[in-house]
Amino acid sequence: MTQDLKADAKPGQQDFPDVELADVIDVPALQEMMDDYYALTGIGVGIIDLKGNVLIGTGWQDICVKFHRAVPESCVFCRQSDTSLSTDVPSGTFKEYRCKNNMWDISTPIMLGDRHIGNIFLGQFLYEDEEPDYELFRAQAKRFGYDETEYLAALDQVPRWSRETVRKAMSFYAKLARMISKAGYNNIILAEALARSERAEEELRFTRISVETASDALFWVDAEGRFVDVNEAACRTLGYSREALLQLRVPDVNPSFNDDTWPDHFAELRQCGTLTFENELTRQDGRVFPVEIVANYVKLNDRELNCSFVRNISERKRVEKKLWLLNHVFYSSIAAKSIAGLDGVITEANDAFLNTWGFHSKDEVVGRPIAYFFNDPDDAADILCALNKTGRWEGEFSAKRGDGSGFIAYGLATQVRDRDGQMIAYQSACMDITEQKRNAAELAQAKEAAEAANQAKSEFLANISHEIRTPITGIMGMAQLLELTELSTDQKQYLEAIQLSSDNLLNLINDLLDLSKIEAGKIELERTAFSLRGSINDLLRTQISQIHAKGLTIRTDIPAGIPDHLTGDQLRLKQILLNLVSNAIKFTDKGGIDISVALEERQHDTALLRFSVADTGIGIKPKVLAKIFEPFTQADTSTTRNFGGTGLGLAICTRLVDLMGGSINVTSTEGVGSTFQVVIPFAVNDLQIERQENKEVLQSLAWEGPPLNILLAEDHEVNRKLFVLLLQQAGHTLETAANGREAVGKWEKNNFDIILMDVQMPETDGIEATRTIREREMETEGHIPIIALTAHALREDQENFLGQGFDGYVSKPLNLTALKEQMRHCLKRKV
Repeated sequence: MTQDLKADAKPGQQDFPDVELADVIDVPALQEMMDDYYALTGIGVGIIDLKGNVLIGTGWQDICVKFHRAVPESCVFCRQSDTSLSTDVPSGTFKEYRCKNNMWDISTPIMLGDRHIGNIFLGQFLYEDEEPDYELFRAQAKRFGYDETEYLAALDQVPRWSRETVRKAMSFYAKLARMISKAGYNNIILAEALARSERAEEELRFTRISVETASDALFWVDAEGRFVDVNEAACRTLGYSREALLQLRVPDVNPSFNDDTWPDHFAELRQCGTLTFENELTRQDGRVFPVEIVANYVKLNDRELNCSFVRNISERKRVEKKLWLLNHVFYSSIAAKSIAGLDGVITEANDAFLNTWGFHSKDEVVGRPIAYFFNDPDDAADILCALNKTGRWEGEFSAKRGDGSGFIAYGLATQVRDRDGQMIAYQSACMDITEQKRNAAELAQAKEAAEAANQAKSEFLANISHEIRTPITGIMGMAQLLELTELSTDQKQYLEAIQLSSDNLLNLINDLLDLSKIEAGKIELERTAFSLRGSINDLLRTQISQIHAKGLTIRTDIPAGIPDHLTGDQLRLKQILLNLVSNAIKFTDKGGIDISVALEERQHDTALLRFSVADTGIGIKPKVLAKIFEPFTQADTSTTRNFGGTGLGLAICTRLVDLMGGSINVTSTEGVGSTFQVVIPFAVNDLQIERQENKEVLQSLAWEGPPLNILLAEDHEVNRKLFVLLLQQAGHTLETAANGREAVGKWEKNNFDIILMDVQMPETDGIEATRTIREREMETEGHIPIIALTAHALREDQENFLGQGFDGYVSKPLNLTALKEQMRHCLKRKV
């Protein structure tokens, strides 16, 4: 039965879905009131939310608490009653229901707007005009396992009201429910309105504070481009005071807008409402910087305004450029590169990784653990352990492709850390070296076989040379004895032939021994100090008689700038040059021989020297040039008949040059002559500067203008002292640093006019030091000229250094005039 008592809910009201019954009633006060009502009337009540939580309760009957709801089977009937009484009951009405436990329940809903949030229950009673069916209750006691005596006693305690009493009680409860509903709803509406008002006031207060304290610049601009208002960040960003900035227009700080383009921009903004774009602004000091602008169209009364938020994105542009470079390096690398999180799961991989491991898409790789790509997952665990301990791992490992096949990979893995030094990921670069390993194994096997064969050959040559030398010694000794006896003219000729043949055979044996020693690895190079010019003069004295006998001329060309005091194997150098000079004399009948030395390259204490021996002899046929440095090779068989020789001399020279870390080559024109060139590195014992008269040196150092405060970064002590001495004579003040790290530290603490930076230095080289200075200058907005001092003298080296942040470039050995011009040029650019 459902009775209508007039609903107060109005259609379209808010439901407040997050508000519960307990939020809108005063539970303690209602409990106290219901307790008094029960004491007065004996009519109990329960106020229960839709989740079954009993918020208010009085007059609960034992038959309900101890029996019906205490046994699961009969409790089901109670829940059915609860469900029936909680649904389809309009606001302001009540509904009664006789449960399957044969008791009456009745309820009325509590609403919040249009939403049902709870019920007021009156339950477990009997009407006084109906007699209890004791037999039915006895049957229930038996069915549910109740104690029959106690159950029937509880039944007798159940209240029995007249139907009029129940109607009046429920009328009271329905009105109470409506009152709770209406009061709760109105209170929430009021609270919501107050909260909105407070939030609005707080938001307005925060907005005002935020505008003035914001890091982004805020500009209010009218339709004519005049600044109407700005915040503090706008003044700070452009370097103007507020008063000065409000006297300007947009074109004064943004060259991309003028009187022709601004109206079009404002019209577009009026149409779109909001525009976001990148642009450039000009500070009061003239510096231009990139910005991101969010422009908003605002209409206040009849006034049209542009409200623009402007952010300096210089740092973002720098980071974007760096990120672009890093991404380019990552994704275009031929190495298989990947990034994994600290949990060991792949988060990024490049195409080379997919190709190496045999996957078609990145989705097949990203999200898999590192161990998935290893044949043995324990290897992956060991690598991660090493990374966590040392920050770096490098080596080979057995990898597994997507199809399950295995291969050998070589990898390098490192930690990735953020600006605060916290480890955030792992990165790795790998390559499939299966083929290289296979080739290396085959090459090692072939090399071992070749070395064994070569060793056998060398041992054979050494042994056979020894065996031949013994009888040759006897033959030559006997010939000398014969020379002491009286011989006829024919016998003397025969004896001379024996001696000549013996000498030739002995030279052959000596060449064989030299070659066998080299190939057997039994020659060790010496490192002694010697004079380059003295050594060349010594070897020429041994050949001067042959040169004069053939009527040839000989000329040497060793420029003054070539270092003379060297360290290396003087004996082997003379052996190489003597062989080349002897061949030149042997194969030249007219004309002359030129010997020259040139400086190929200079790096700190090492000079790479090029020795050239040119003749005007018979030359070499083109088909022979390709194999001229091989053992037992001469131009053709007629060469041996006409000039003699073993064909081992150039082969020995080649082996010695290789041992000394150099190279040898030849150019030749048949019938015109040949030029042999040998390039060998030697250590230099003294500092070589282009030789100039003292007067010329002082003239080259003459400096027009005020003296400079110079920072010199040079790790070579002798060079450092020399530079200081020369530049001080020009009137300059110098401070020195022995490495790049020290140079950066002194630059930060002092005000220098210019830096002379050696490129190759220990700890931190000149390139890294220059890069550090340039990065820090981005913060200070300064720029100091830096000149590179280097032994690299090629054109591409110069372009490379200028691209690394250097302003100038001077090669070694030092040309003082060039240094002065570079200093003047760099200082002029700075001004």
